[in-house]
Amino acid sequence: MKKILWFAVILICAALCVGTFGYGEGLEIGSRAHAASLPFSKSEEIELPIVMYHSVLKSKKGKYTIHPDELERDIVRYIEMGYTPVTLRAVADWVGGDEGGAGVTGVGGGADLPEKPMVITFDDGHYNNLYYALPILKKHGCPAVVNVVTSFSRFSSETAGEAHNPNYSSLTWDDIRELHDSGLVEIGNHTHAMHKFKPRYGIAQVSGETVDAYRQAIKTDLETANRYLVDSARVPCPITFAYPFGKYTREGREVLQELGFRAILTCNEGVSKIRRGDPNSLLELKRYNRSGNEGHERFMKRVFG
Repeated sequence: MKKILWFAVILICAALCVGTFGYGEGLEIGSRAHAASLPFSKSEEIELPIVMYHSVLKSKKGKYTIHPDELERDIVRYIEMGYTPVTLRAVADWVGGDEGGAGVTGVGGGADLPEKPMVITFDDGHYNNLYYALPILKKHGCPAVVNVVTSFSRFSSETAGEAHNPNYSSLTWDDIRELHDSGLVEIGNHTHAMHKFKPRYGIAQVSGETVDAYRQAIKTDLETANRYLVDSARVPCPITFAYPFGKYTREGREVLQELGFRAILTCNEGVSKIRRGDPNSLLELKRYNRSGNEGHERFMKRVFG
């Protein structure tokens, strides 16, 4: 009888602890509630899957466009497999051992990571990331990183009739701020005006351009993007950068490091190994593109096995 009573007391205490330390109501399968229930990683090296999304639309699908229902299906599956989405700021803090870091979700509380972290990214800064994706992220308490091309955002912010159409608009400055204020979204830099094929392919060096001129061109563009995000969108200066089209160079990476970027995203497919105390392990992070042309089960099997 005593054993039964003690067992009942333990169950009541456990229930009280969950109610006290949970991340909020209505997040039964959400990443925050999920993260709260999982142990932190004690490893010094972690495998980090990163998935790259772009546009989220109901009207069409393609290599860089996915339906909102498929996005939500993906997120639920990640959580069911035991993964906890985190921001790259949280990952960078863990690697650097910053005790004042962003924590599990990137919204505060230490530099620990869950045992099975992963990162969800959205490239280019489409308005539909706010319109369709953010409600899904909120529903499941799921953090993500949105990498913005600031020349696109300036155009939407300053040109009448170009804002707030999910089919073609880019995020305005106020939209970017709204994403940040959700507490779930980290804003990354995707260049100001180098998301082009010509005359420069992404951040590639132009034929005949000197190394010094090349470095200065990249530095000027990235500083411009950072300035717009801080001054116009009123968000923290980014520590994450995503290469347009995945094109990268040694000189470009050096400039990124000089400017203080801590996490650098490529388009190379694979899972990255990150190591605590090794900032260099964040400088060429791999990602899997989530194409709307690829079925859910096929993508999950290809990436997660």
